Amino acid sequence: MTRCFTMAVVLLTSVRSVSAEEFRFPERSVPGADLRYIHGIPVLTLSGSPEDMGSQQTTLAVDPAKEAYTFPRQLLKRMGVGDTGWFIVKSASKTVLLNGLQRHRAELNQILAKTLVDPDSVTVSNAFLEIRRLGGCSALIVEDARTNIDGPLFGRNFDFPSLGLLQKFSLVTAYQLKDRHSFVSIGFPGLVGVISGMNDKGLAIATLDVYQSKDGSAKFNPKGVPLTWTYRRILEECETVDEAFALLKQIPRTTWMNLAVCDKQRGAVFELTPNTVVMRRPTDSIVSCTNHFRMPELSVSKGGHRFQALEASRGMPKVGLKEMSERLHATHQSSWTIQTMIFEPKSGRIHIALGDGPTSSKPLKVLDVNQLLRPRLASK
Repeated sequence: MTRCFTMAVVLLTSVRSVSAEEFRFPERSVPGADLRYIHGIPVLTLSGSPEDMGSQQTTLAVDPAKEAYTFPRQLLKRMGVGDTGWFIVKSASKTVLLNGLQRHRAELNQILAKTLVDPDSVTVSNAFLEIRRLGGCSALIVEDARTNIDGPLFGRNFDFPSLGLLQKFSLVTAYQLKDRHSFVSIGFPGLVGVISGMNDKGLAIATLDVYQSKDGSAKFNPKGVPLTWTYRRILEECETVDEAFALLKQIPRTTWMNLAVCDKQRGAVFELTPNTVVMRRPTDSIVSCTNHFRMPELSVSKGGHRFQALEASRGMPKVGLKEMSERLHATHQSSWTIQTMIFEPKSGRIHIALGDGPTSSKPLKVLDVNQLLRPRLASK
């Protein structure tokens, strides 16, 4: 763990600060899909078959984001990983992605077939969260009894060493599906899986890295399904925290992660490894999460100042958007904090800031998930 944090500090201090720039996506539409800006936030809307959606996002987001796909190789070089290491990462990525559902593989395969970007970089990007440890995210869920709105609040910072590059390519993607729950994903172009998102039933999720586990499980299980793809499946198939937990337990897992989950009524944190899945429920309607397991079966370290900053919400009689924003900003990690969001599962709203970090210091723009998922585009 010490080595991981030492590397993180080196990466953080070596990143050049960059002036604020607009996101790198042109507004454009194709049959069944478009990319537009809502309150300055880039929003990609997709519809149709998995192959349709793969083709749509290749044209509208992946190819315009060619520069972003240099990121995995750049980051590995910063970590001292050479050509041999890149080959190993590519092989591991291809192996684990084969374990995903056919519909998700079909979408990715269409991107790989159509894109002008290096296919190996697209493949590695889709498995990158499974095979490295560098994130430092924070999440806070406050249930209805402790909020000053009608329903729970779920706040989240996505922290990652952007190398002065990745923050330019954050993207909101709305998947309009006919035979499963439609959902909104906050991530990056060409990622088939979900890092953060909410579906049409108000179920919201966010993943957070974990660095240590007590259960003796492997750090990487090549027989597991990519967790970000499993999280997408949760949004496609589930409506409640309990349904998400039941589904997650059934699917082989690749590595250690926390998954913060909130529906219209309640929230929880799922602590998971290839061997174990446990649910950490709120205490007094509040549950905080950073990059540590806290359940007795898995916990090695209880967390540090970021966790305590989130826990300070327990001293508040009620938590609203202002208080949630303040708690998220208290946990920011400077240029690493490139996405900040607050979900309102009951109303279907997301308050969001993307771009140069720390995004927790920026005004949050409101996106209406119900409107984003309302069919409005002509299909092929």
